[in-house]
Amino acid sequence: MNLRGIDLPRRTVTATFASGEGRQTHTESAPSLSLVLLLAGVLPTPDKTVVAVGSDGDGAAVTLAEESAGGRPLLLSMAEDGAPLDLPRLVPLGGVKGGRYVSEVTALAVS
Repeated sequence: MNLRGIDLPRRTVTATFASGEGRQTHTESAPSLSLVLLLAGVLPTPDKTVVAVGSDGDGAAVTLAEESAGGRPLLLSMAEDGAPLDLPRLVPLGGVKGGRYVSEVTALAVS
């Protein structure tokens, strides 16, 4: 599913996390991962695991229970710091480390 040109409801949030380059803070404009899955025909239930894969081949897994039971929003950012992204970025809000923030998402695998 290509998200380009689709006007999805977005939240604007501030994400802060530690990375190899030090502490980073960004403003993300993003629909919820659950909404994106629903539009792709996947029922977003808490037992689902989603693996986001970036253009560099790196990936990260999240479970939808993190959002529904844990209160930690899972977003697929379309713009960062006011600039549109060429490819979306997985933003698991509340994560202290940036390892699960996947840039340039090219695929989502759901199980």
